[in-house]
Amino acid sequence: MSLFTSSSKFRESGKPLALFLAVQALASIVVVLIPWTGAGWFQDLIVEQVEGDSREVILMGDSKIFPFVDGRIDCPFFEDPAYAFAWDSSTVLYHRILYDRLMNETDLRPKIVFYSLGANNFAENGLHIQRDYATRFVARPKDLFNYASIEGSFPYLADSFFARLYPIYGRRIEITHLMFRGYKMREIDLTPPDRDPIADQNYLLIYQRGFFRDYKISEFHMGNLRRFVEEVRASGAEMVLVDLPVTQEMRDLERAFASEWDERIQSFADENQVRYLDLRDHTDMSFRDINHLSNLGAKEVCERWLQPLVD
Repeated sequence: MSLFTSSSKFRESGKPLALFLAVQALASIVVVLIPWTGAGWFQDLIVEQVEGDSREVILMGDSKIFPFVDGRIDCPFFEDPAYAFAWDSSTVLYHRILYDRLMNETDLRPKIVFYSLGANNFAENGLHIQRDYATRFVARPKDLFNYASIEGSFPYLADSFFARLYPIYGRRIEITHLMFRGYKMREIDLTPPDRDPIADQNYLLIYQRGFFRDYKISEFHMGNLRRFVEEVRASGAEMVLVDLPVTQEMRDLERAFASEWDERIQSFADENQVRYLDLRDHTDMSFRDINHLSNLGAKEVCERWLQPLVD
């Protein structure tokens, strides 16, 4: 009698679990079918727009490159038309994948590639790396295979496998940021912006707690940066690594919590014989917040430092 009772209870207790798994499976299917306008979509858009329109200069990076963008991917601040490819919270993996796609799927053959760095983009415990959607979603099978031989790759490959197995997790940035509303076209405005001191202070705290807490450089991302430099050279272009200007508040924060980056990136540039342009101490530029140039500041950076290198 007790055997049948126990069996009945087991079947009853299994129903909630089965229901939960069924709901998760259905939700995952819905998430896969939604036409997200996230990081992968933006790469597709770039490839489509660049096809047949090769330019000699491109800028690549995270949100620090947004002030250089007119429309979606145009940069008007050089003597000749240039491209600026910017995506929020992106790491070197994202741009390495994008560059590979551009070389293989379009006729783009730049002569010089400016890549925007940032100590926060290489912080092992930082928000950008902890939620790196390049490995979760954008990376192709060949990219993941390529990553396997880079130091420190295992946690990222495991995360990538789980993200593909469970799309709700893999698409969590697109879900939380509601990335199905379209992409905001950018317009150049050279008027010096008004800054909000309260917003600046909150932003500073985000960096202190979310990027520079227990700062340590990710060896996996440094390994990808090295390969990125090699691949740009192999394509016939010169790579220039750039740390763009930041405000005095942000520069002081970097010195206090992430001074390891200064020495490491300079050593990297020397070892790999790549040009490194450190502009962070130019704190007198025009900024829209503590970490991002205004359009006016971006224009001045191009005219003072980037265009001479192109020439």
